[in-house]
Amino acid sequence: MSAKGNSNGGSFWTSLSGMLTALAALITAVVGLWAAIHHGQTARKQRGVDHPQAKFRVVNVILRADPANYNGPCPVTINFRGRIEAADGPGSVSYKFLRSDSADAPVSSASFAGTGNQAVFSSWSLGRTYSGWQQVQILDPGNLTSANADFSVHCQ
Repeated sequence: MSAKGNSNGGSFWTSLSGMLTALAALITAVVGLWAAIHHGQTARKQRGVDHPQAKFRVVNVILRADPANYNGPCPVTINFRGRIEAADGPGSVSYKFLRSDSADAPVSSASFAGTGNQAVFSSWSLGRTYSGWQQVQILDPGNLTSANADFSVHCQ
């Protein structure tokens, strides 16, 4: 039978069997497309692509003051040592130090080849008695801030 007509002289596509054939072909194409997309997403998730936990992220940030309590002659320098821990790398982190006196610190960065940690350092020189704190603020990826690294200086 040709596509031009059937034995009754009408078009194949306007007959019941033609419409059913077209509908079956359309359903088959949609199901095939859905299966291909679903299989691709499943394979990507198994490789860690598009998996929420596989995206580079900062998992922890800590900071401490050394010395935390100082009694003695001034000026004195308080050193701050910290650590940024990242997972699911590679990636880079933008961060800055925040201080209790609201001094503006530059933005710094650290690169990670994979899951691991990077050391961060800062210092603060004081010539008078003062109690304060410093923090590390992660700017990207995400927004995470360390606990206060409290310190006190008592000049004699």
